[in-house]
Amino acid sequence: MELDGSFIFALQPILVIFGSLLNSLQLYLAIFETPKPLKRYSIFIVVFALADIGSSVGELVSRTRIIASPVAIGMVSVGICSYSGPKTCYAWQSITAHFMIYSVYLMFVSFGYRYYVIYRGPTSVTTIFLSLGISYIPSFIQVIAYTFAQDDPELVRQVVQQRFPHYDLSHTVVSGNLNYSHPAVLYTCVNMVLSTPLLYAGILYFRKKVLWKLQSLSRSLSNHTKSMHEQLLKALTFQAMLPALFAIGSGSFAIAALDIAHHPILEHLVMTSCCASPALSPLGSILFIKPYRDFVKRRLLRRPLYLAIFKTPEPLRRYSILIIAFALTDIGTSIGEIVGRTRMVAWPQALGMVSIGLCTYGGPISCYIWQSITGHFLIYSVYLMFVSFGYRYYVIYHGPTSVKAILMSIGISYIPSFTQVIVHCLAMDDPELVRQAVQRRFPHYNLTNTVVSGNLDYTRPVLLYLSVHMTCSAPFLYAGILYFRRKALTFQAMLPALFAIGSASFAIAVLDIAHNLFLEHLVLCEMELDGSISFALQPILVVFGFLLNCLQLYLAACKTPEPLKRYSILIIVFAVTDIGTSIGELVSRIRIIAFPQAIVFVSNGLCTYGGPISCYLWQSITAHFMIYSVYLMFLSFGYRYYVIYHGSTSVMAVFISVGISYVPSFIQVVRIETLTRVI
Repeated sequence: MELDGSFIFALQPILVIFGSLLNSLQLYLAIFETPKPLKRYSIFIVVFALADIGSSVGELVSRTRIIASPVAIGMVSVGICSYSGPKTCYAWQSITAHFMIYSVYLMFVSFGYRYYVIYRGPTSVTTIFLSLGISYIPSFIQVIAYTFAQDDPELVRQVVQQRFPHYDLSHTVVSGNLNYSHPAVLYTCVNMVLSTPLLYAGILYFRKKVLWKLQSLSRSLSNHTKSMHEQLLKALTFQAMLPALFAIGSGSFAIAALDIAHHPILEHLVMTSCCASPALSPLGSILFIKPYRDFVKRRLLRRPLYLAIFKTPEPLRRYSILIIAFALTDIGTSIGEIVGRTRMVAWPQALGMVSIGLCTYGGPISCYIWQSITGHFLIYSVYLMFVSFGYRYYVIYHGPTSVKAILMSIGISYIPSFTQVIVHCLAMDDPELVRQAVQRRFPHYNLTNTVVSGNLDYTRPVLLYLSVHMTCSAPFLYAGILYFRRKALTFQAMLPALFAIGSASFAIAVLDIAHNLFLEHLVLCEMELDGSISFALQPILVVFGFLLNCLQLYLAACKTPEPLKRYSILIIVFAVTDIGTSIGELVSRIRIIAFPQAIVFVSNGLCTYGGPISCYLWQSITAHFMIYSVYLMFLSFGYRYYVIYHGSTSVMAVFISVGISYVPSFIQVVRIETLTRVI
C-alpha cells in the first residue's frame, strides 16, 4: 500500500463495515417497522438495503484498487479473496461492481415510483417487482458477461508492472483485463461509466416534477398524506446526492483509462468513493422517515453514555458521573486503537510498537503519541473500576457521598495515568533505531508498510514507570475490586481479567519467556490480515453453534407443548446433527484446498494428534452431518406440507422418514471410511 494513496484505501473497511451495519438496520426497519401507507415503498428500501449490503460485503472480501490504463485494467486485491487466488478476487470484484451500478438504477426507479404515485396514484406490488426486475437486467448481464472475461492474471500483473514499474505489487493478488475491445469489458465500462450521468439526469427530472406537483397539491392533500410525501421526498433528495460519489469513482477510472493522468489517489478513489454511497444511503431513510427515526431514538439511542447523561433516574444521578467517566474513557480507548492499530513487540532490551492505522500518515511520532494516549486510557479504566466498586462499598456502609467527593476521587485516580501519558510521550527513542533493533531481534518479522516506534532502554525511569504501572498495578487494583465485590455486587468484576490477559502477554514477552505473533497481538487484542481472521471465526461459530444447539435440544426434549410433540422429533434430530457438525469441525478445523486434480484437507485441529487418517475420518463425518442437515430441512418442510394438507401423521412415520432421509448421508460416510481403510 503506497503512502500517497493508502489513506483513502484505509477508509474502505471503515465505510464498508459502517455501511453493512446501517443497511442491516435499514433492512430490519423496512421489514418490521414500516407503517401500512409505506408498505409498497418499503419494497424499494429492502432491495436497496440488500444491494448495498452486497456491495459492502463484496468490497470487504476483495478490497480492490483499480489500476486502469489504455492497454489494461488491473485489479489489485488485498482482501480475504486473495487467499483463494486471482479468479476468486476477479469474480468478487465483478459481483461488487454489478451491485454498485444497480444501486444507481434503483435510485432512478425509486424516483420514478414517487413520480408515478403522485401523478397517477398507487401502483400494484406486481408492477413494483416488474420494475425492479427490468432495472436489474443491465447489471445482471454485466455480472454474467464480465465474470467470464478474465484474462491471464500473470500477464495482467506483467503489463501493470511494466506500465508502472514503481508500484509495489508484492503480497497482492492481481487480476483484470488486457483488451478493452472485448464485448464484455466494453459493455461493463459503458454501463458503469456512461449510464451514471444519464440515470442521474433522470433522477433530477423526476425530483423536479415531484416537487412541483407537491407544491401545487399542498392545499388539497391531508396533513398526514402531505407529511408522508415530504418525508419520502427528503429521503430521496438526500439519496439523490449519492450518485455524485459514484460519479467520482467513474470519473477517476475514466481519467486513468484515457491516459489523462495516473496517480495512486485516483486508483484508490475508484472503489472507495463507490463504497461511500452504500454507507451513506441508509441515512436517508433512517433520518427522514419518521417511523424509522422514532424507532432509532426509542431503541438504539438508549446506550450507556446517552442514558447516563439524559435518562438516569434521580437516585442514580451521582453514580451516573462514574458511568459517564467510564464511557468517555472507553470511547477514548476505542478511538486511540482505531487510529493506532498497534502491535506490541517487547523483549528485555526494548519495546517496539508496530502500527498500521491512520496514525501512520503522521509518521512515527504521531503513532507513538496515539499509543501513549491509548495506553493511559486502558489502565485508567481499571482505576475507574476500582473507584466504582469503592463508591458502592462506601454508599452501602456509610451512606450517600457528595458530588464533589466523587469528582475528587475520579481526579485523584487519574493522576497515575496522567503522569504516565505525559512522561511517556516525551520518552520516545529514534524510530529508525527502534526498527533496526526489532528487525535484529526478530529477523523473520515483516515490517514493510508499517510504522515502528518505541523505546530502547527499560532502565530509564520513564519506561520503568510505564511498565510497572501498566503491568503491576492491575493485579493490586483487581484485588481491591474483588474485596469490594464481597461487599457490593456487579457484573463488571469479571472485566479486568481481560486486561490481565494483555498485561500477562506483555510480561511474557518482556521477560523473554516466549515470543509469538499471537502473544504480541493479544496485548491489544488485534490480529494480522494474514488469513487468520476468517479462520479464527471457525471456533467462535462452532462453539456458539454447539451451545445454541444444546439449548435447542433441551427445549425440544423437555419444554415442547403437546401439540408440537411430533414435530419436536425433527427439532431434536436437527439439533443432534448440528451438534455433530460443530464437534466435527472443532476437532478437525479443516481448510479445503480444491483444484481440478484433487481435494486436499489441511487440518490443524485436535485430530492432528491422531494423524492424517484421523483428520480425514473426522472431516468425512462432519461433511455427512452437514449434508444431512439439508435433507432434514427438506423433510421438515415436507412434514409441514403433509400435516396441513392431510392432517397429522404417526410418530412411526416421522421416524421412518428421518431414517430414509439419512440413507444417502450414511452411504457417503461409510463408503469414504471404507476407502480410507483400504488406502
